Amino acid sequence: MKLLFAIKRLERASGGSERVLAHLTAALVRRGHAVTVLTWDAPDARPFYPLDPAVRLINRGVGDSARPTRPHELPARILDLRRTIMAQAPDVAIGFGHSMFVPLALALTGSGLPVIASEHGARAHYRDRAVDYALFRLAARLVRRVTVTTEAVGAEYTADVRRRMVVMPNPIMIAPPATSTRSGRLVLNVGRLEEQKDQALLIRAFARVAPRFSDWRLRILGEGRLRPELEALAAETGLGDRIALPGVTDDIVGAYAQADVFALSSSYESFGLATLEAMAQTLPVVGFADCPGTNEVVLDEQTGLLVQPGDDRVDAFAAGLERLMADAALRERLGAAGRARAEAMAGADDSADRWERLLCATAGLA
Repeated sequence: MKLLFAIKRLERASGGSERVLAHLTAALVRRGHAVTVLTWDAPDARPFYPLDPAVRLINRGVGDSARPTRPHELPARILDLRRTIMAQAPDVAIGFGHSMFVPLALALTGSGLPVIASEHGARAHYRDRAVDYALFRLAARLVRRVTVTTEAVGAEYTADVRRRMVVMPNPIMIAPPATSTRSGRLVLNVGRLEEQKDQALLIRAFARVAPRFSDWRLRILGEGRLRPELEALAAETGLGDRIALPGVTDDIVGAYAQADVFALSSSYESFGLATLEAMAQTLPVVGFADCPGTNEVVLDEQTGLLVQPGDDRVDAFAAGLERLMADAALRERLGAAGRARAEAMAGADDSADRWERLLCATAGLA
């Protein structure tokens, strides 16, 4: 098959969706499919996660891929998508993320080319984005299928969307255990600096327990719009020398190997990819019991701690942090069980097979 994947941005984009795209497209070219990836990056931009050499990359450079789409950019992008994709004549076009599958669905309406909208967020993402959700629902009516990462995420959507929805779990990508360089004093968080990840809550929770653990530090790896606010908050706590936001890293396995606790403060996740990666490196996890994604990966009191939010989410998270920071034996037990669970889930992973079946069926080749 000829397949075209479209995603808004790959340059300096270190999120889970971008990594999934690189992994999935590599798996598909190994199976003999011709795969092209289209972005809005500048023509000379290179992806943060390298693509397989057999994958063709087309950077269209229409507008600024690092910024939200501006109203005047949308018509230009729709026209460019239609012209470019019709020239490529793929059997299926797949839009990764709502920022790309919405214009893709509009661009290919009436073209006869089948489109799949691959949603990598959760329904909660649209809670305060009424316009974005209206566009999402419109796109869902125009495409053949809408993919979501878990059954729980899919169940949150309305019936009109669920009619075209199919669960397509993210591929599970875990690395062999790295040589530990742990000191028994580092809490790690990995994620975009955005509201969903709620690193502000993590900073406040760490500040509550820090006086009792004077040799512990907090490291938050990621980039995003909230960097100035998070840096200011860290300074306000008086713990600026113990809270670091060093940006992204291309050695995430090494980062896990240095950490002692993985703290995921997110309010929702579409799939707990970073959590699984941390577990694969024998890191105990603390997260919220009401966080979709996290609560489907972490087994409470077995591979990590799922704290009940209660009336004070900061206080609840701080209590979970404190349990792990105070008990090395608990960290070791949960970490070892987490590694075993990550290996088991990776061994059962059939995501590439699922995607291939879906793509063949969409192209009418099944």
